[in-house]
Amino acid sequence: MSRSRRITAAAVLGCSLLAVAAVAPADAAARGPAPAGGSSGYVAQGGRYTSVAASWTQPAFSCAGGGTGASYWVGLDGMTDATAEQAGTSTECSGGVASMSAWYELYPAAPVYFANPVSAGDRLSASVSTGGTGTFTLKVTDVTKGWSQSANRSLPGAQLSSAEVMTDVPASGTGGGTAPGGSVLVSFTGATVDGQPLGASSPTAVEAPGTVVSPLTGGEAFTVSRG
Repeated sequence: MSRSRRITAAAVLGCSLLAVAAVAPADAAARGPAPAGGSSGYVAQGGRYTSVAASWTQPAFSCAGGGTGASYWVGLDGMTDATAEQAGTSTECSGGVASMSAWYELYPAAPVYFANPVSAGDRLSASVSTGGTGTFTLKVTDVTKGWSQSANRSLPGAQLSSAEVMTDVPASGTGGGTAPGGSVLVSFTGATVDGQPLGASSPTAVEAPGTVVSPLTGGEAFTVSRG
């Protein structure tokens, strides 16, 4: 059985979780792929991490009621240091219309969006890896549509002090899901850190207000739901 601790997103924010700060834009088009609201998922700390990966199905999303968007990602760093290396997908709301995209980000630089299309129901995977020399490979694959994009980028000073599998939860709007009423925001599978099941790294469950992160199944799968 994998071991994990559970803390609130507020506690994580108190530790300067840049994965949230990096995607809390004043101008969503210029700043980042996700809105403010909080991050929910799992984070591994206490070691030196060189890779993280996970898969998910892109949720449907309603922008009704002032919805801002959501994102789904994996990343290294961002808990206690000044850099973060992330890759994933997002939904952004503009004029009440949802648009979906894939991206990578090496914070503090702005995210870079891939031109490839992403749709609700697509099966996706993302990974971030490094040889430990400051060069990162950031990859997103859309299994449903049959495309894969990757970028090799350098980020001097990366500490490799944490690994995350997260969703940035919308402050409003409704994430699609498998449960009645859309209570399941996203389900992650195949989550690994350094090539091993996520649970082997004794990760911490992070819960934004109003969300519940399930225990790990098989050390590598979990859901994030509305509380």
